[in-house]
Amino acid sequence: MKRLSDKLDWDYIYSHYTLDEIPWELERPDSPLKRLVESGALKKCKALDACSGAGTQSIYLAGKGFKVTGIEISPTAVEISRSRARKARVKCDFIKGDVLSFPFKTGEFDLIIDRGCFHHISKNKRQNYINGICRILKDGGKYYLKCFSYMNGKAWNHFRREDIVRYFSQCFYIIEMKHIDKGAARKKGVRYLWYAFMEKR
Repeated sequence: MKRLSDKLDWDYIYSHYTLDEIPWELERPDSPLKRLVESGALKKCKALDACSGAGTQSIYLAGKGFKVTGIEISPTAVEISRSRARKARVKCDFIKGDVLSFPFKTGEFDLIIDRGCFHHISKNKRQNYINGICRILKDGGKYYLKCFSYMNGKAWNHFRREDIVRYFSQCFYIIEMKHIDKGAARKKGVRYLWYAFMEKR
């Protein structure tokens, strides 16, 4: 795959590459998310997978008894997700949509999973995104974030710890935040990530 620009054609990617060729599609649940579920820190609930891609996290959670909706802007990725869920024999509701439109009721979800969504939101829409997730989360709801770290080099969507605190502490109590040395890429070299687990105030 060619180097990806800040503005991605998501449906082109999912239409023209296999999951094995897409660096962020690891086809296994995120280790921190899996730990939170298996430790009991995240219990079965109604969850939204924001920018759900090929549906890996949604399918994992559904297999653990969560009621999951995945929203994804690429119609091809939505179809891939639905097919993978059928093969896994789990029930997920995958819908095509722009996460910034927030087509959900206030307080509809107990959990939002954000694996690489926030760091693709443009600067002028970040507050809109944060306001949206705060609205659709129930009081005391949880938010799981994984985003690019400044250790990848200076870029508009690479964050320092203080950036995450500044953006999210207005709405969330940060339960746990860790730097992950290896995370997103399988074959394209190391990508440095932040993992954060938050609770709505």
